[in-house]
Amino acid sequence: MKRQMINCWTILLSALLLACAGIGLAALAQATTKESSTQVATVNGEPIPDQILALYLRYARSDAQAQAPGKDVTAAAEHSALRSAEVFMVQLQQGRRLGLISADAVPFSGDNMAKLRVNTSGYGTSQLSDKEVVDRFLANVREALISKLMPESAVEKALRATYLQHKSSHQQIQEMTVRRIRLPYTSADRSATFQLAKKLRGQAAAGADFVPLATNWDHAYYSDSGFQNRDNSFRLTGKEKFADPTLVQTAKTLADGQVSKVVDSGDAYYVVKMVAKEAVQLTFAQVQDQLYYTYTDARYSTLLKQWLANAKVRVSR
Repeated sequence: MKRQMINCWTILLSALLLACAGIGLAALAQATTKESSTQVATVNGEPIPDQILALYLRYARSDAQAQAPGKDVTAAAEHSALRSAEVFMVQLQQGRRLGLISADAVPFSGDNMAKLRVNTSGYGTSQLSDKEVVDRFLANVREALISKLMPESAVEKALRATYLQHKSSHQQIQEMTVRRIRLPYTSADRSATFQLAKKLRGQAAAGADFVPLATNWDHAYYSDSGFQNRDNSFRLTGKEKFADPTLVQTAKTLADGQVSKVVDSGDAYYVVKMVAKEAVQLTFAQVQDQLYYTYTDARYSTLLKQWLANAKVRVSR
């Protein structure tokens, strides 16, 4: 299995080399006193660094003000910032617990926030914002935790089981032949049009010949001419740039002979039937990376929720 994985040594070096690049965070250090000195927060008994809390508070306040202009967003911003800081701390603590980050490698106190600015990602790091640097550091910690907590052999076994269970969904479409009912609507007749679409869909699902249904009720779409056959069917590969997007996306979800539910495109109701689909089965190797990221993202999300649920957070003012 080939994929780029962060190793423990990289994490240790990343944290220890942070001081080398230190782009002054004096402004942030001053803001810390103004923005977070009114509260002291700890996660599992460890104080959240003032500068980390101030950093998240600054961004949370900006987001909250954008969503509620002119309103007092202090409480909402503080809650959001504290939650972000909790997420930061539990991952940092797990990294330390597993020996991926040395206990004193990322002190964060005082001006040591500058130690987060490191050549962790090479070119362009010096131009990143403080928030981007912290996010990148956390991404490295995340990759190291995944590597440690999810052994490659166990992950691959799980991926193979998932692949075999959902093998039919891992296919590359070569060509699809589909038929379509398309009923445009206006605000005045939307409800009536929907009821008509449901009626036609019910007839099709019950076994009615779809050809006359499509012929009588398929109202043209601006890009149909290049894809519609003489028998009013459509031959598509699923990669067309100008074909009816609702038709293409709906067709991709259907098996041979299957009739879709009523689909709302925003200006018309659709019912689509798959006449025939030609597809090539993708091998495990071809989809392994996609499966890996989906699997590890889901597993890590579950672990993170558990860490947060078990964390002891205290805030005093």
